[in-house]
Amino acid sequence: FGIKPIKSILKTHQKRKKSKTVSLSEFDHYVSKGELYEYLSAKYNGNISRDDAKEIVFKVLFSQNEIYKNYIKTVPYKKEKQVFEFVFPFVSDSITILKSRDYKKLSNLLTKIESHIFIDCISKKLVNAGIIPKTIHDSVIIKQEHQEQALSIIKKVFDDKFKVTPSLHIKKLNQN
Repeated sequence: FGIKPIKSILKTHQKRKKSKTVSLSEFDHYVSKGELYEYLSAKYNGNISRDDAKEIVFKVLFSQNEIYKNYIKTVPYKKEKQVFEFVFPFVSDSITILKSRDYKKLSNLLTKIESHIFIDCISKKLVNAGIIPKTIHDSVIIKQEHQEQALSIIKKVFDDKFKVTPSLHIKKLNQN
């Protein structure tokens, strides 16, 4: 992203710190616990569901900051971005800064990290343990008999890489 955006984020941090609106540690806490969407929903007075909160986060992270068409500036997903900013003002400012030159850089970086974790780390360790997974984005499909061992491997990878034990959601698939 370069020095300029980082300096801009640091300046924003100082301004937000003075107004007591730095929410980075709060954001980190709920991301680490796997409760970001629930927290966002609760902080917004429960007026949005967990699924709505997840959609809001994705729109904030992966959309353009603004679009110019016929000399008119519009903000895609403006309402969703305002909801996110209401709860996490500093994080919202930081995301906007990181996407200011090329909004795709942030989404590409996040995709590369996710791919590295699930393909290069988790899947490789599962295969080495004799568990053959099928991967779908941030999920692995395995036989139920391998569930406990796979969970242990996944948690260890996250702990090794991020010093965090994620909250994992287990969903059984229909076997027709």
